[in-house]
Order: sequence, then C-alpha cells, then structure tokens
Amino acid sequence: MEDNIKYKLNALSEEQIDRACDEFRKLLKTISTLRNPDGGCPWDLEQTHLSLRGGIIEETYEVVDAITRQDSANLMEELGDVLLQIVFHSQIGVEKGEFSIEDVIRKIHEKMIRRHPHVFGSVDRPDSSDEVLKRWDKIKEKEKSSEHVQEKDLGKYLSHVVKSEFPATKQALLIGKKMARIGFEWAGVAEVFNHFKSEVEELDEAMRGSSFSSSTAVYEELSDVFFSLAQVCRRLKIDPEVVSSDGNRKFVSRFLKVIDLAKASGKDASSMPLGELDALWNEAKKEEKSKK
Repeated sequence: MEDNIKYKLNALSEEQIDRACDEFRKLLKTISTLRNPDGGCPWDLEQTHLSLRGGIIEETYEVVDAITRQDSANLMEELGDVLLQIVFHSQIGVEKGEFSIEDVIRKIHEKMIRRHPHVFGSVDRPDSSDEVLKRWDKIKEKEKSSEHVQEKDLGKYLSHVVKSEFPATKQALLIGKKMARIGFEWAGVAEVFNHFKSEVEELDEAMRGSSFSSSTAVYEELSDVFFSLAQVCRRLKIDPEVVSSDGNRKFVSRFLKVIDLAKASGKDASSMPLGELDALWNEAKKEEKSKK
C-alpha cells in the first residue's frame, strides 16, 4: 500500500475501496493457486476446515494481543493473518460445494444492514449504545424465528455452548447472557456480586473441612466461584477472558520489577525468603500505582 494514501476518520474514499478490492482479488487468486492440485503447495492442499481450527484460534489471540499492546503495525499484520484464515476456509468451501467468499461477504453485509435499521432503515436513532445492543438482541431473536426462547431451543443452545471450543470464561459469559434474556437473572450488579461472595463463603467452608488432597467439595465450590465471577464481569460489561489476561500481564510485569529490585540490592529473587519477596512486591505495587 502506498504511503501517500490519506485515511479519513469517517469513511474510506472510492480510491481506497478500489485499491482494497484489487488487493483482495490478488489474495483470492493466491490462495486458489496454493490449493490447485496441479502445481499447488502440498501443505495447503492437505488442509481441511478441521485441520485449520487451531490456526484461526491462534491468529485471533494474536490480534487481541496486538490490540492490548496498542501495536498498530503488528495489529495490521495479525488482522491479515485472520483474513487469510477466512479466505482459506472459503476456498475449501468452494471446493466442497459448500459456500464461497462471495457468500460469506454477502451474508455478513446483509446482517449488518438488517441489524442497524436506525442507520439503514426508518427506525429512530437510539439514545445510547445500550439501547443499540437491546435492539440488536431483539432482531437476532426474530432472525431465529422466535422472540421468546422456547425450552427446547434453550436446552439446545446451552448444550452447544458447553460443547463448543470457546474458552471457559466465554462459555460462562454466553450462558449468563442467555439466562438474562429469559429472566433468570439478578436485579443488579450488587446482587450479582453478593451471590459471588456467597459462593466464596461456601468455598471457604469447603476448604475448612477438606484435607486439601482431592476434595470434591472444594472443586465443586471453585467451579461455582468461577462461574459467578464471570457473571459479575458480565454485569460490569467487562470480558472475563480479557480481564483475566490483563491480570496475568499485570502479575508478570510486577514480578519482573521485583526481580529488578532484588538485583539492585545484590540479591537473587529466586532464593529470597517469602517475607523479603513480599516486601519487594509491595514496593513494586506502590511504584506501579504512583505512575498511574
């Protein structure tokens, strides 16, 4: 892409759209060539929808990582890798007589038009993004031929979620959203948090009566704690998977500071007693908060 292209904040120019279409056409031809039995790539020819599952999961996480690091150059590259996965699956779809990239694009375009009647239709513009999401959910339910979830449909959906490849926190989020739609929901975030605290108390009780070797009770209560915490995240409009990942990053960043502080005092963090490590941890935490 030429560096002299100027991007508008609100829309792509016709020139930019034309250039994008040209580049997309090249990509389609390249993947088609790689999948050509006559002269194509042996590895690409062996791939199936199933064999590519791990790839699209990995590439999606790398996109999220680039976003978290606010690395726009890397984000551009990783988005390209995700696009490659989409085109690859679409090429396989053509070969199997299932669908084409044209079908994929048309379907998502029709969906976006259909689910934004306040932009592309005659419906009044909503006052907030929350109202947009509520309307989105209603339209989505209508598309599935029922505004009210029937028991058999609900059971089918829940079974699908727990058997899916989604991370456990994502599953908990989806289950909670579905339950809220049928009214099986706490009144507010305070009530959700109180439920979470009650689950923690039950975990505490189970731990007090456990030998900690392999307590089924502790395991069961832990699972309840994790699920209820995911619902707290949902009501706070925070993705539990994202906040958990950020927590991991925060811990590692803070402990790397502990290692640096230990080195500055001529010590090795890996051989320091817990009390000294804890003191350095608090120092690193205090320094971290002062920067914010």
